[in-house]
Amino acid sequence: MPNVLNQRMLKEIKGQLEKASDCVVIDFTAVSVADVSEMRARMRKGDMRMKVMKTSLARLAAKELGFEGADELFKGTTAILYGGESIGSVAKAFEDFAKEKKDKAPKVRGAFLEKRKLEGAAVAALAKMPSRQQLLSEILGVITAPLSNVAGLLNTLMTDIPQLTQALHDKGGAAGGEAAAS
Repeated sequence: MPNVLNQRMLKEIKGQLEKASDCVVIDFTAVSVADVSEMRARMRKGDMRMKVMKTSLARLAAKELGFEGADELFKGTTAILYGGESIGSVAKAFEDFAKEKKDKAPKVRGAFLEKRKLEGAAVAALAKMPSRQQLLSEILGVITAPLSNVAGLLNTLMTDIPQLTQALHDKGGAAGGEAAAS
């Protein structure tokens, strides 16, 4: 039977994983305490969190919650990164930190997206994706562009019609004046 401390830790880890069903899993073996503290501070600025987990309990909690591929991701010194606007923002924040630290940075093992395992390369792709706000503004631009074109055409017609009418009137008046002189 598991001891009371492990039961409490398991319950806490399950709570964290329920909140963080979309998370990046990192291996921070051989990373200095100062670097881990710096990464945590940066993550907090973006309303993100880093949680170090006991891997055996994390695997058990993840299996109980239905996470796919937890055995491959939860091994060794493990932490999860979660929160922020989306998993893409978490991945981007981590990638930015890793670029600065180069060889001293923690390594990405993978991620969970809606409890499904993603490989490390997929996390890098998530980091390169535009944010939700950028995507929404691009979609809005695509939707409004034809409407802007129609409005521009209507505006052109509204200014061109009086000019054409005046030109026809002037031409008709000049033709009528020539007929009268003959």
